[in-house]
Amino acid sequence: MYKGNWDELDGPLKSRWFKQCCCSSLCFPMDALLTPLRKLVSKKKRRYTEGGYNLDLTYVTDRIIVHGFPAAGVEHLYRNPRSEVARFLEERHAGHYKVFNFCCEPGRGYDPDVFDGRVERYPFRDHGVPPLDTMAEFCNSAKAWLDADPLNVVSLHCKAGKGRAGIMTCCLLVRIGYRQSAAEAMTYYDGTRVTNNKGLTVKSQRKFVKNYERMWREKWEVKEGTNIGKFPAEDEVGGRYPPVKGVVRNLTSVEIVELPPCLKGESFFVKILEGTTSSHFDNDCIGKSKLIEGAQGGGERDEEIMEVDCTVRDNFCVQVFKKGKGFMAKNLRVCELWENTTLMGGETEPTLSFGGEEINVKKKFRPKFQPLKIRLGFDHARRARGVTGVSGDGVEMKEVALVESDGHTI
Repeated sequence: MYKGNWDELDGPLKSRWFKQCCCSSLCFPMDALLTPLRKLVSKKKRRYTEGGYNLDLTYVTDRIIVHGFPAAGVEHLYRNPRSEVARFLEERHAGHYKVFNFCCEPGRGYDPDVFDGRVERYPFRDHGVPPLDTMAEFCNSAKAWLDADPLNVVSLHCKAGKGRAGIMTCCLLVRIGYRQSAAEAMTYYDGTRVTNNKGLTVKSQRKFVKNYERMWREKWEVKEGTNIGKFPAEDEVGGRYPPVKGVVRNLTSVEIVELPPCLKGESFFVKILEGTTSSHFDNDCIGKSKLIEGAQGGGERDEEIMEVDCTVRDNFCVQVFKKGKGFMAKNLRVCELWENTTLMGGETEPTLSFGGEEINVKKKFRPKFQPLKIRLGFDHARRARGVTGVSGDGVEMKEVALVESDGHTI
């Protein structure tokens, strides 16, 4: 759970007028004129329409509720009104609900007293993935609450109540033993939260639900087929299930294998990002390649290799950019790959390859960018322990203490 300053996390938008209620009498929680707009914004997500309510909210199980952000100010006109979500929970589950917020964006926090003080926040970036220890801590907390009383329920939300809330819901379904595997949990979530069976669609998020199960099977040695739900929650996280941390690797290259025809002759560069909770990834850049200029006259390169030199640990993200053409043209992010160093395996291998099922391709490039394969190169002669520093080209990097393979500092 986020342990820092909540006001700092919410940032300057916390007090912006369009995210706050200046006068409760101006709120229109169930106004018939607003319902079509709210339905339009919620898209294919199932809505709760019983007892006079009309909320972007779904009972994934009878004890796990997933919903969109409980909004205030102007935003409540097209999202779930905060007062209505609170009224719903008090009416249906008074004294027996706990709310979990996965938003990290400025303005996505609220006073815990709105929900009787039972609010926990585990923030991570939209379309991103949480650190493994965050997943473990959330699931432990939610399971402890559910086990404490058979009447207790959990209420999970992000902004839209689909992706970030979805990845955590799927992990929780595995943790409480409601589903036996990550694959079963995602199939179940896809069929309950939305009407088109496309609930958890971001490839990296689906991958990290599997990583959560792998953490139990590979790191905490729970045998395949054993119901994870039978293991009790810990009073203190880190006892029987210690945090999965510590693997550090030096990333030296990013290669796009079999470059699609639509991108031949283009210019590329990559950014390596630290997998933190921040929504401002420009501040989390730990490595950047030089620009690889496109071949003159629309060359026919079949692959693209971009050199980097940075230390990665735990969660990290590789983003591939296509340089914009013309004056003041924006660089376009083509795709991104999320990975965790502890679970990616192949620690003695100089390269690791990732296929299209693990890579998030931006929508405008999808029709022409499949199949896609990215290969990461590592320098195994050294590893690193890092503190923040700045590279020569001004990109925020990690200063590193180089370590021999036997663990001695160079």
